[in-house]
Amino acid sequence: ERFFGSEDGRTRLIYVYAAVPLEDYRQCHAWVAEMRALVQRSVPASVDFLFTGRPVFVDEISSGMRDDMSTAVPGTLFLIGVLFYILHREWISLALLVATLFVVMVWAALAGSAIIGQLNVISVGFASILLGLAEDFGIVLHQELKNHPGADAATIRRIAGPGIFWSALTTASAFALLNLSALPGLRNLGTLVALGIVIGAWAMLFVFLPLLIRWRTVRATQAGERFARSGIVTGSRWPRVATAVVFIACIGALLTNPPAFDSSPDVLRPRKSEAGEALRIVQETMGAAGDPYWLLVHGSSVGEVRTNLGLLDAHLSSAGAGAGIDDYTLPLAVWPNPVTQQANLPALQTLAREEERISASVLSNGFAPEALEFSSTVFAEWERFTATGPNWPGGRIADWVLPKFVANEGTNLMALGVITPGAAFDREKVVPPELEDDVLLSGWKLLGKDVLRQVQRETPVIAGMVGLMVVCALWFTFRNAWPVFLSVAVLGFSGLVLLAAMGVLGWRWNLLNLTALPLLLGMGIDYSIHMQTALRRFDGDASGAFQSVGRALLLAGSTTIIGFTFLGMSSNAGMVSLGRVCAMGLAILLLTSVFLLPGWVGRRDSRKA
Repeated sequence: ERFFGSEDGRTRLIYVYAAVPLEDYRQCHAWVAEMRALVQRSVPASVDFLFTGRPVFVDEISSGMRDDMSTAVPGTLFLIGVLFYILHREWISLALLVATLFVVMVWAALAGSAIIGQLNVISVGFASILLGLAEDFGIVLHQELKNHPGADAATIRRIAGPGIFWSALTTASAFALLNLSALPGLRNLGTLVALGIVIGAWAMLFVFLPLLIRWRTVRATQAGERFARSGIVTGSRWPRVATAVVFIACIGALLTNPPAFDSSPDVLRPRKSEAGEALRIVQETMGAAGDPYWLLVHGSSVGEVRTNLGLLDAHLSSAGAGAGIDDYTLPLAVWPNPVTQQANLPALQTLAREEERISASVLSNGFAPEALEFSSTVFAEWERFTATGPNWPGGRIADWVLPKFVANEGTNLMALGVITPGAAFDREKVVPPELEDDVLLSGWKLLGKDVLRQVQRETPVIAGMVGLMVVCALWFTFRNAWPVFLSVAVLGFSGLVLLAAMGVLGWRWNLLNLTALPLLLGMGIDYSIHMQTALRRFDGDASGAFQSVGRALLLAGSTTIIGFTFLGMSSNAGMVSLGRVCAMGLAILLLTSVFLLPGWVGRRDSRKA
């Protein structure tokens, strides 16, 4: 509403245009840096100066991506290395593992860029996720090599290969199914991680394992440790008591603090944004506070758009209050009306021909020549107008103002109107039925609601497909209904705990972290498979299963959780919510599988196994 300054004069807006097109983020970054240097040299320190606009947003997002990559990848690798060394104390094995992970990440990025073409702010989060997931395969192979000293690579692959195959299949499929999402960023993230998991599984089996055996640095597990019997068999009482207590507490937490949904699209924005803050100040001091909604009025000719604008104006003036609209603005005062232009043109051109006489009269009555500059422009415009029309305003001001709300491409014309929604806004009543094909209602908040509805529709489909795939993988693994039921019970119990924890912490579901549900289904099932397999191998001895597999799972799961934790430190708000939900969900699944699941397996089932 105010193009250049606030009403109190304390906020001024300067429009700056780049002399050359800014086509990529590097050009945006260089131009914004040049503008900042110019401002620092020329603006007093007492003046607060903020930047906003497309180049600034592009620069912020690209800089955030670079910072995320430079922090997440080294940080994840470092913590993986620390945990591995604390548990195994083997420098050469650690170096081989880290080198293989780095190669996997490079190969996955190259393969992904060949398929996708470019990375974005969401898909760039694949690096920390991939490192945590691919490292799991290396830890499993390392543990099996400790349990079978002297075995060759083929023997280790025969022992650990099926578990790694099903783990890679279910996890990669879960991420690949993100391609069903409506969000391009999530589709790219799913593709990159799925490719990385497949590449990681192959690299660990055929690159890392042979190198590990060649160097023979793995300390063999002592026979007494491998086949220890503690007498702590499955079916112990304390895991069942703990399960019951946690279950009751979660039900109570869900009844008092159920997790809510956030339909706002703000999760797609950077967490800290100078451009966003500057835009907010502009809206509050010079225009409508908050995010306005846009009306795009389409037509094949100037007259058709003008007719649609008139019909829309009549509808909003009569039904706007009922639709919850506080105010609206349509460009009727500037959009050409061919009929009235043709009627007025003779009179206007007659006045234009009298410019010399009118100017002389003005100057003789005490006005300075500068007072006639705008009038001269108007007279010149009237003289160039044609009877065939339509006639658009011209000149420097018109050239600057018109593109703000006019798009004119031959037979494809569009006018932009703005509405200020009220508390009782009803989008269904904004556009009359006869204009539904010619008027589009849009806006940032409407985008968030529409995308959330789309994600809510597609998440059950993706989760259902992942769940079916998980059940099939469980059946091919155990060939028995009871172990399949136990693994599904781990998923259900962990999901209940996650929902309760989110409610207590005040976390909300949004259009990005909803996709954590199918991901957790695909990733978390591995822990229960490995624990049940270990319990079979140790005839139900919970302590032996923990020493052989449980400790390795805690290490492998911790590294995956670390990857998602670093994702939770992203510069993008949506990736933060996705990372922390996945990290917490995997932690709950890991602890449930390692410490509670052995107590759910009955003694009778253990003896039968």
